[in-house]
Amino acid sequence: MRTNYEIRYAAHPEDAKSYDTKRIRRDFLIEKVFSPNEVNMVYSMYDRMVVGGAMPVGEVLQLEAIDPLKAPYFLTRREMGIFNVGGPGEVRAGDAVFEMDYKEEVLDIINTIPIEQGRETKLMQLRGGVPYRFMLKHIFPSLRVAICKVSYDIKNFNLDEAKEVIKRRPQNLSLNEMFMVANTYPNGSQEFIDIFETAVRIYPESEIANMNAATAALSRNDLINAERYLAKVRSEKYPAEYNNAMGVLTLMEGEYEASEEYLKTAVGLGLKAAGDNLEELAKKKTNAADIERRNK
Repeated sequence: MRTNYEIRYAAHPEDAKSYDTKRIRRDFLIEKVFSPNEVNMVYSMYDRMVVGGAMPVGEVLQLEAIDPLKAPYFLTRREMGIFNVGGPGEVRAGDAVFEMDYKEEVLDIINTIPIEQGRETKLMQLRGGVPYRFMLKHIFPSLRVAICKVSYDIKNFNLDEAKEVIKRRPQNLSLNEMFMVANTYPNGSQEFIDIFETAVRIYPESEIANMNAATAALSRNDLINAERYLAKVRSEKYPAEYNNAMGVLTLMEGEYEASEEYLKTAVGLGLKAAGDNLEELAKKKTNAADIERRNK
């Protein structure tokens, strides 16, 4: 027997663009794969992959370690896949023997006999069941599919149950369901605020959750978190609510001119609450002016 090998080096994509047909065939085409009583291999620098063929004719061929592997055995640090494209044969690895046989007969049964007409029975009867046992051990396990049927009931939304769920497993509620629970409590109550805080924690990217959480934060004078939540809201999506919240925030920060601009915008967009906040701003400005006059 003979073992032949060649080394193929990786090609830079820019270099490969200039290759002519002869160079492409030389670098990427493997022309000699099977020759009688020879093992032919190509060692590629692409992932250090080895591709080859062995064609035993009347003698046993041994898979020898080639020099580029720098190893005592071919499979010292490698795995290998073997495909039999010829007649019956076998592969030996230590004491294990793998029969590579009956390929054409097996394929003929698979291709010509439908499952419902006894394909599996024919495979079991072929050659005393040897190829079937091989497939049962090495091929079938990877092809098995478990088909399951799941039945479930969808329960109607229940506010009383939702109130309990939001305490234990709030992630089981949708954002809309959370808001429905919040609206069962008085506006501005601790329960009302807590639900908005929970909603923004479970749905941190939701703009409406951040909008509501900002409003809740403002109700308890938490300006830092209110500003953080509002930063995640696009003003053009909720223009009236956003401008009103920004108006209240800047009002509480003492930035009366900015607050007035935000609140007037919200009023112009039809938000009644913004009008109430604008009146509060006017009182704040009047009080600030009176204090300034007294201090002079």
